[in-house]
Amino acid sequence: MNTAAEPKPALMRRSKAELADEVIALRRRLNDLNALAGEDQGQLLDAIMHVSEGFALFDGEDRLVLYNDVYREMYGFSDADLAPGTPLKQLIELNVRRGMLGKERAAKTMRRRTQIYGKTDETFEVPLAGGRWVQIRDRRTSAGGTVSIHADVTMRKQSEQALQAAKEQAEAAADARSEFVAVVSHEVRTPMNGVLGMARLLRDTTLDPEQRECVETIVASGEALLTILDNLLDISKLDADKLELETAPFIVADVVQQSVAVMAAPAQQKGLMLVSDVDVGLPAVVTGDPHRLRQVLLNLISNAIKFTTHGKVLVTAQVESGDGDNVVLAFAVADSGVGISPEVQAKLFRDYTQGAVDVARKYGGTGLGLAICRRLVDLMGGEIGVDSTPGVGTTFRFTVSLAIDRDTDVAELRRHRASPIPAGDRVTAVRPLRVLQVEDNAANRNVVEKTLARAGHRVFSVGDGAEALTALAAAGAVGGFDIVLMDRHMPEMDGNEATRRIRQLTGPERAVPIIGITAGATKAEMKSCLEAGMNAVLSKPLDGIELLAEMVRLTSSGPESVTAKPEADRPVLMVDDTRSSRVVARNQLAKLGLECDLAASGAEALRMVETRDYAIIFADISMPEMDGLELTQRLRQIERIRARNVPIFAVTGHTNTADHKRFRAAGMVDILVKPATIRQMADVIDRWYPTGADADAGEGDSAD
Repeated sequence: MNTAAEPKPALMRRSKAELADEVIALRRRLNDLNALAGEDQGQLLDAIMHVSEGFALFDGEDRLVLYNDVYREMYGFSDADLAPGTPLKQLIELNVRRGMLGKERAAKTMRRRTQIYGKTDETFEVPLAGGRWVQIRDRRTSAGGTVSIHADVTMRKQSEQALQAAKEQAEAAADARSEFVAVVSHEVRTPMNGVLGMARLLRDTTLDPEQRECVETIVASGEALLTILDNLLDISKLDADKLELETAPFIVADVVQQSVAVMAAPAQQKGLMLVSDVDVGLPAVVTGDPHRLRQVLLNLISNAIKFTTHGKVLVTAQVESGDGDNVVLAFAVADSGVGISPEVQAKLFRDYTQGAVDVARKYGGTGLGLAICRRLVDLMGGEIGVDSTPGVGTTFRFTVSLAIDRDTDVAELRRHRASPIPAGDRVTAVRPLRVLQVEDNAANRNVVEKTLARAGHRVFSVGDGAEALTALAAAGAVGGFDIVLMDRHMPEMDGNEATRRIRQLTGPERAVPIIGITAGATKAEMKSCLEAGMNAVLSKPLDGIELLAEMVRLTSSGPESVTAKPEADRPVLMVDDTRSSRVVARNQLAKLGLECDLAASGAEALRMVETRDYAIIFADISMPEMDGLELTQRLRQIERIRARNVPIFAVTGHTNTADHKRFRAAGMVDILVKPATIRQMADVIDRWYPTGADADAGEGDSAD
């Protein structure tokens, strides 16, 4: 057994004096640490008290722990109100009693405060008395309490409210302007309906050259006024964000050709070549707004013609990019005109601005066209710009983004649209044409055949005048040809001689329209062709768009021809409080072979409906005492008793789509916008006129 003594722990080996010294040293270190912590805590409290935002600390039970002076002054609290341990709910109720905070807002604040439990933080804004606003940022602490920072955001809120008020005021002003222009549009269109309607009717009568010139001037001036009116209406809709784009399938090449065809006559009058170049790689059918695309093209082409005195205007369309489902198309209208200086280019697309005052005086215009183009292109997802050199020419370029339509058949779409190449209300083709081409040059024949085939026409080609006479005689047994394209210079029998012989025939083919094609574009040459019996003369190199437009014009039966007059088994009723509008409508309907009764008011119309059965009723929208909408409602009530629905057409000067929807909702089935042409009136009647078996079937269904 080891009897040696075991070693003692070090603490036991120390003397009492040594232990006392260590205790004193530890106490000194602890005092130093407490002093340091107190100094840091004091600095932290001092910082909290001097921050620019209100500060409050609440414990886990939402009782006040700490706050600064900014918080106290922000809410008008006293130090007694903010005693440590005061519940937040009590402080909020105190603010409500003092009128500092509304009851609903107080309740909402407490709900928000409850919501932050389980969250990291919450930020919200509270309105106080006197128009003040406070932003509160509440943040949960690791100990379960809440740090609440309060910032006065009154100036920012006032700025936001001022901006919102200004925005609402601007929107109200835009709405008021749009409504005013719509009203003016209606009020202007009503008398213009009388002016243009009677002038167009007069133009179709026998007039001497001086009288015809006067009438044509009236029609042209009236149509120019309508263009200005439409521009004002469009810019008002755009300002008020009320212009809606259509979404429909269409053929881009046709839209370009239509636009060029419409402007062919103005270009020809100035001696300009107006040509188009459409990329064959364009999608066959796209979806978008063909009318607005045409509007942009027509405006740019019109400007190009206006500012060009010699040379040509070229319209191009090509694919810029695509992804299989959508395509970006690039269009350009280039001219050889006066050009535009850089200073003027900077102003071109601004509203109500037309380059320079001297330009406006020389060429006219409102300055709205290009501004409308810019806005329409923006709506169609594209961009517009201009490149120009003074004295050399100008090119306007724009892009549009369109969806590719692979479901719509091109031929069916063209049949639905009635014609691939309409040229305004005055010249509209009605069907694919049988064309006889008389041309000795094989290359020229090939060009025309391809051009017309793309437009849906059938072309039969022969090499000289003698063959043309033989072809006309042979075709008479199968319906004949609709038009002849006659080359002027050919061997054996030239175009003039062939034309004279055609006019001497005894059958219906003697009256076939003939377009002369000549390389000698002198006045004497063209005069000789017309004297031989040709209806029109075009010069080589042949512009396909110009040719198509001329074919459309000649295969129509007059300036405002219609393909067929609607069948009339019952009369129609025109209700309009304006005498001139009634007279125009009566004459237009008479030319369509329809018997028309006239009523000057809604009350008179109701009396006439009681005693006579009408096929269609045209009702003016804006009439005193009983307007077109009320008349429609009254008529529909009568029809419920008779078990028969009569188509009621709105006759209006309003062009707004929203207005048209309202008219249809009231029971009207179609819209006729003043001033309406005979063509437009015939089209709307063709869509709804109940004749023959269809009419009988419809009445029987209603009776059941």
